[in-house]
Amino acid sequence: MDPVPSRFPRAASAVPAALAAAALLAAAGCASLKTPTGPWTLQATDPAGTPLPGGVQSYGAEGVALEIKPVTDAERATFLTTRAGAGSDAFAGGIKKFLAFHLAVAAPGAVPVHIETQSIRLLPNGGSAMLPPLDYTRAFELLRPERGTLPAEGMVETLMRGVFDGPIDLAAGHSVEGLLIFVEPEGSWEILFLDVPFIQSGANTGRSRFFFQKKYEGETTPK
Repeated sequence: MDPVPSRFPRAASAVPAALAAAALLAAAGCASLKTPTGPWTLQATDPAGTPLPGGVQSYGAEGVALEIKPVTDAERATFLTTRAGAGSDAFAGGIKKFLAFHLAVAAPGAVPVHIETQSIRLLPNGGSAMLPPLDYTRAFELLRPERGTLPAEGMVETLMRGVFDGPIDLAAGHSVEGLLIFVEPEGSWEILFLDVPFIQSGANTGRSRFFFQKKYEGETTPK
């Protein structure tokens, strides 16, 4: 994608991965006992299920800061039309449903930052299924009006200006923002685990995992 510069607020430290993983599996077991229905949105929470301020998951290490926030269909459309220049949100109204996350990355220190966005995976209910984010090829296939046809000329190229589909390389002092888009998981699920396995700042590398839950209309906190 083409970088979208942004102002990046100070990021908080990420929840330790081991604690998050244990809580995720416990929450998955509890969620399987419940069958809520109705409209929902995704909400960023800590491992105990408490909503995070601003609905944002944060990661901070020396020389690098990340913020990840789930966005609604309306917010996705606004970003793609106002920041990427798309005429409309082609991810809406198709056969497949999509989940989108706004990712902001900053290199506030004196070293460059590198992130492999195509190695990021989404794990429904903390299980073994690992879903990759859309890249250009997959988006092209899914956004065709029907099998054997082509998307409107230039439509996918324009949409992908606002979507991360390759490595992020930032020089020191720079920042970028864009969307990570996933095909919505099939079957029953209540929680999502977003695994970011490779975050590099200078010679240092790290990884982080982020926790999200469905919040149903009328709920004050996720189940």
